[in-house]
Amino acid sequence: GIATTASAGGPAGTVLTDQATLSGGVNPTGSITFRLYGPNDASCSGAPVFTSNAIAVNGNGTYTSAPGYAANAIGVYRWIASYSGDAANAAVAGACNDANENTTITPASPALVTTASAGGPIGTALTDQATLSGGASPTGSITFRLYGPNDASCSGAPVFTSNAIAVSGNGTYTSAPAFTP
Repeated sequence: GIATTASAGGPAGTVLTDQATLSGGVNPTGSITFRLYGPNDASCSGAPVFTSNAIAVNGNGTYTSAPGYAANAIGVYRWIASYSGDAANAAVAGACNDANENTTITPASPALVTTASAGGPIGTALTDQATLSGGASPTGSITFRLYGPNDASCSGAPVFTSNAIAVSGNGTYTSAPAFTP
């Protein structure tokens, strides 16, 4: 028999693994292979997004998929573990959507911390820096808006809006061009 347990899910970028416990065999050898099916494949009928190396079996026991898979797409992933069998033991495999074999990946929750440039006399160029962290290979853009004096609630029209700054991963991004009041 084969009983399996998938690792916990989490935000995009979480590394997924699976464990299979082989039991009832007579000195089993052979191998266990783990296949992971991606989101939007509830029947596991498409190509796996990940197939482990064949894990050598040396007796009944627990075996873990290696290496893991860093899941960047959002949704439910499904594992299927298969034991190859050997001369004395029949092959056995799990099925799509077996208990404990589904793992949910959720969107990452990035953080954005900003630091404005120092002020100065009229004519001092102003910029802002934003540090993006906690994203899962984030892309997209960051736009900076500057609100003028006497607009403490930022409810009026901005006096300056930066060009959209392309994001290519977590890191620090600076408004461009600078604004000169």
